[in-house]
Amino acid sequence: MPEQVLPSPAGRAGRPDRRWVWWLAMGCALLLAVACHRMQFSPDSIHYADVARTLLHEHTAATYHLTLNSERVPDPRLYWPPGYPLMLATVMATGASVQTAAWVIAVLSFTATLVLLVFWLRRAEWGLLGTVAFIYLIFVCGIAFRAWSEGPYAAFMVGALVCMAAAIASADTWRATWLGLIAGGLAGGAAMCRYPGIIIIPALALAAMVAPLKRENAWSVRWSALVPMLGAAALIVVPWLARNISLAGVAFGPPRPPGHRPLSMLIGLLGQSTYLDFGAILLALLFAVMGFRRARRDRRDDATRPAFLSTLAIAALLCAAAHLATVMLTHILWQVDEPPNTRYFFPAYLCALLAGLAMIAGMAPPARVLRQRWPLVLALALPLVLAPVVAGLVAHDVTPNRTALEDWIETNTGPDDLIVGQRAWPVRFYTGRPVLQGGQTADPSVYDGVLVARFLRRFGERFTGAWLLIPDIIPEEITGDILQRYEDSGLHLEDVAEISTRDHDSPRESVMRIYRVKARGIWGD
Repeated sequence: MPEQVLPSPAGRAGRPDRRWVWWLAMGCALLLAVACHRMQFSPDSIHYADVARTLLHEHTAATYHLTLNSERVPDPRLYWPPGYPLMLATVMATGASVQTAAWVIAVLSFTATLVLLVFWLRRAEWGLLGTVAFIYLIFVCGIAFRAWSEGPYAAFMVGALVCMAAAIASADTWRATWLGLIAGGLAGGAAMCRYPGIIIIPALALAAMVAPLKRENAWSVRWSALVPMLGAAALIVVPWLARNISLAGVAFGPPRPPGHRPLSMLIGLLGQSTYLDFGAILLALLFAVMGFRRARRDRRDDATRPAFLSTLAIAALLCAAAHLATVMLTHILWQVDEPPNTRYFFPAYLCALLAGLAMIAGMAPPARVLRQRWPLVLALALPLVLAPVVAGLVAHDVTPNRTALEDWIETNTGPDDLIVGQRAWPVRFYTGRPVLQGGQTADPSVYDGVLVARFLRRFGERFTGAWLLIPDIIPEEITGDILQRYEDSGLHLEDVAEISTRDHDSPRESVMRIYRVKARGIWGD
């Protein structure tokens, strides 16, 4: 009996039916819309939200998360580029809250990433496999329901890889030129969401040079794609880096002290994350490569199809390696708030998934598997339903609690009053008041009255008043020393209130002491 294969229904003009791509996209969007209805806000997310508010109201990329190292108010030194905050501000301009804006961007960007990940596949089986793997990956990494920049970053990155592969595989230089231009713009967009996106540019350039092409005009096509790609990416990235250097003296954000994690620990963390978070997808790709056979060439295929798949696989693998190297090098040279985890490795995992799909795109599952079509579809689709449920059960909500402290500040302070406190970012998030904070990796303590007095003498006219927060976890004798240093620096502290509140990160009850800061020669005092 002849071998049975899964039919490929024809659409108009004999073209294959591609409706399965849009069914997967709509299913993914609906799943994300429900599962991510409550976005979580970490300190990183709150910094994004603050920059978005400043962009919306003051039309400048800056933050009111001020530190004693700030040289301007608001501070133009950002920890991350402004791509994601700009998207938040665009949605917020319609009247949406920052929570709604983060939800809209997450759903749209992850759905766009999925379409870019599977639309070029010819078999619906591989599209479903890629969809299941992608959904699993974004939920196991925790980025699907966090207000982080990984969503648009993933869309820009995958779009750049697919467009560059299509450019290199093109048969004519004109098509290669405009596809390379789009690839460079998308790579620049990725860099404007996360600084590691800059490494996508050399990865694309190297892939363009080493891609296997067997045509007379191969080098003309390479250069026709490469030059516009580099030009478009530079047009987006270079002005932002020049702006940072001119305003803040640094290209990539505030400096950090050197790290102390040994290389062996970083390699162990990478291995643990790969085994626990990417292991299931890696095993599936390995079994696909070993167990599935090469499909007969489809008569609809043209000469560019093999070149596109091989170039896409090479570019994605180079991009994955570049991301892993950047993560490891960054954590060796600089101290960050947490060791490298799945969030940092996610771009490399996504590129590896893209490369795996490109490698198996020309393979066909065994016919006996295709005869069991619906059980196979249900088995592959089941994780789509279970992943958000499991993720919701095991995920710890990192959004800080709104407390009685924020209620008191909104009632008793003005919108332009400065709130001084260690790790005061939740106050800014909930009340909109500018904050002078410390407690981050390289920030001086705001309990140093000399430095605070120096800051207020420089920027005090930007605010209508200042308030100091001291929690009761600080012993009385240390609190007394803090108050005395403020007084010796010319800052008079008026004891205003003691608020019984809970911590922003736990239900533990505490007492917050609130002092009004009166500076001689400032605010009429």
